[in-house]
Amino acid sequence: MLGIGATVVSACGAWAPTEIAEIVAAPAAYDRREVVIRGTVGATIRLPPVGPAWARDVPRRGYVVDDGTAKIIVVTDGAVPTTGESVRVRGTVETWGIEIPTHFQYNVAAYIKER
Repeated sequence: MLGIGATVVSACGAWAPTEIAEIVAAPAAYDRREVVIRGTVGATIRLPPVGPAWARDVPRRGYVVDDGTAKIIVVTDGAVPTTGESVRVRGTVETWGIEIPTHFQYNVAAYIKER
């Protein structure tokens, strides 16, 4: 499952939604790109503090959005929508890589940072 930081935007937003499966299939191609996704809120999550010490006091929350093609995590510093709520989210895709030494592969995962 991947993630995304985002802003919930009104249904009359100017951008057509990107299917989450497209982001999940090619996360590096979407890295640092702004996207709009639409789907249903699944589980809500609390994220561990990351970044510099001064930023670790900032509460980090997230939620899973499922658009029927795939699921992705949305990271937000704002309010988390209710489970089961339909949302349209605008945010920036951010990725990170994980090296697996036993297979000498570099797997990339993504999430959306809400605007």
